[in-house]
Amino acid sequence: MLRVFPTFRPEECEDWAIMPFVCKRCLWEGKRYAQQIRFFEDGPYRTHGCYTEKKGFEVLEEK
Repeated sequence: MLRVFPTFRPEECEDWAIMPFVCKRCLWEGKRYAQQIRFFEDGPYRTHGCYTEKKGFEVLEEK
């Protein structure tokens, strides 16, 4: 499942994002914060990244 958040301001990242630094970086790059959620027997596993209509979901690379 892909969950894309409608974030427009950095303050919103602090309010609800699980990983605010990823959310803010997505905003800075002109993208939207997103979570890819995979479900397993022992619970959900989330991968955090950015989303654009053109490229889809991208996991942020460490810089």
